Amino acid sequence: MSPKDSRREGAGALELIEEAVHLLRVSPLALPGSYYLGSLPFVLGFLYFWADMSRGSSAHKHCASSAFAVALLFLWMKTWQALFAQRLKAQISGRPAAPLTVSRFARAALIQTILQPSGFFLLPLSLVIVLPFGCTYAFYQSVTAFAAEEGAKAKPVFQKALKQAQLWPRQNHLLLGVLLLFGLAVFLDLAVGLTTVPSLIKRLFGIETAFTRSRWSFLNTTFLATLCGLTYLCLDPLIKAVYLLRCFYGESLHTGEDLRAELKQYMPAARAGVALLAIIVGNGLASKPPEASQPREAGSEQRSNIELRTSSIQVPTRPCLGPCSMLSVGCWMMDVLPWKNLRENERLLSTGPTPNSGIAPADLDRSIDRVLSRREYNWRLPREKGAEDESGKGFFAAFIDGIVETIRSWVKAIGSAIKTGLNRLADLIDWLREKVLGKRATTRDGGGASLDWMVFLRALILILLVLAAIAVVVLFVRAWNRRGAPREVSSEALELVPDLSDENLTASRLPEGDWLNLARELMGQGDLRLALRAFYLASLAHLAQRDLIRVAKFKSNRDYEQELRRRARGLPDLQAAFGENVGIFDRAWYGLHDVTGETLRHFQLNLEKIRSC
Repeated sequence: MSPKDSRREGAGALELIEEAVHLLRVSPLALPGSYYLGSLPFVLGFLYFWADMSRGSSAHKHCASSAFAVALLFLWMKTWQALFAQRLKAQISGRPAAPLTVSRFARAALIQTILQPSGFFLLPLSLVIVLPFGCTYAFYQSVTAFAAEEGAKAKPVFQKALKQAQLWPRQNHLLLGVLLLFGLAVFLDLAVGLTTVPSLIKRLFGIETAFTRSRWSFLNTTFLATLCGLTYLCLDPLIKAVYLLRCFYGESLHTGEDLRAELKQYMPAARAGVALLAIIVGNGLASKPPEASQPREAGSEQRSNIELRTSSIQVPTRPCLGPCSMLSVGCWMMDVLPWKNLRENERLLSTGPTPNSGIAPADLDRSIDRVLSRREYNWRLPREKGAEDESGKGFFAAFIDGIVETIRSWVKAIGSAIKTGLNRLADLIDWLREKVLGKRATTRDGGGASLDWMVFLRALILILLVLAAIAVVVLFVRAWNRRGAPREVSSEALELVPDLSDENLTASRLPEGDWLNLARELMGQGDLRLALRAFYLASLAHLAQRDLIRVAKFKSNRDYEQELRRRARGLPDLQAAFGENVGIFDRAWYGLHDVTGETLRHFQLNLEKIRSC
């Protein structure tokens, strides 16, 4: 198969995964940090929502608001994933990443909000039908890859993602199969690790938990959701990198972006000239074809009702199991502290207030009601069936009403916070004015209404401080707007000779003849070690030209040797000569063996055998 045909058919699934792993390994820490800045809040919020909805006694009261909050966290995660993919693509193409601005963040969030929610319905449906699932899954991953591009809009992103999802279906399904097996392995590793941690804690520190008392404590939905969340956090960055590479190579069939990225490695000192050449080559390639509360009665009947309610509460004698077992220590503390207070209140109610307490029974009743209505105390109570809605609203209408009430409460909370902040700012200004200007000056007897010269001095100092603050704000805004400005690139002389001491140098940098000429030149200069590497890169370029191997930065010498065994089964002499040269090169380049003239001659003889086979 020619390189042109292999380029149009796409790289292999394992090769694409290996390249994605290498890409994530060489990326800076800020890149995965931006991913987890969006994904961690969603996973934690989803786990809290899962545990609360599966076990909370008052879950039905705040189900709408909690679901709305999880939906916002989901969109927050998808937006940061799109920004993560955009920065990763800039690293692949060798271009500087575009600066993060409010407009770019809002545009990516809008595109993800429009396109991603439909995946909750289409992905399960496609999974039931089985066959279209690969295309559907690739579509939503491609949307994330294109959503944060410069000037992106929803309709062009939809069209590009749909086109990339239909490209290379065999490669896509092989990727899904390999990633599924890898995900199952990660899931099992995490399950074994989490089930072992409680035993290690007990053995090392002597701390007893619900998991050490009973192994059946792990069999609950919260533990399963935790494992799925951790597996998602471990595996999803690799999935995003794999499908980003897939979209990058798919677009490069028409734009030649991958060729531009390779050309930038040839002449790193002349970026301006290479960029111009890459644009010309790329153009040439592209030209080819709640329940209401009831008032309570006063008197002894009210006290008897409270006594009956408090006496019916039983103190738990076992730690919390089930979906809340991940929080067993917290459950044990709640078993001790809240119910202890209730039993004390029950004793006070049964004996009556002391003459010196001064607490009225009605005040005590209201205090108990407030305590019992808190979520931290009533979440473990048995669920009560809510009262029937007399308004006749359906489930969807009640859900919308819950969301509206949630937004209204958030607006009120934000308004109160702003009001509190403004009040504190006013107090700060009054305090500064009092410190700088002093108290209000009074007119002197017979001195007229003129102020003291110290008052003018303090006022001048206050004005200077305000001007300095304004200057700092202006300088910060200018620096923020200037950080994304393009930098001028000065032209320099082209440096065509590659640096053989660079570990990231690949054999695709020069053709076979140029590597051989460079090796002979280095031999003439007496640098035998670099000459040996040039001969080795010449052998790799020769094998790649014959389509017996595929050169990649992330491959090791043993990978090339194994690949040659698969593709050149009928050429045992070639395999033997190349294997011997790999051993000579590894001992000299990575080991402590010296390179002599005899070593180079033997290496050249093996190279001639490789070229003649």
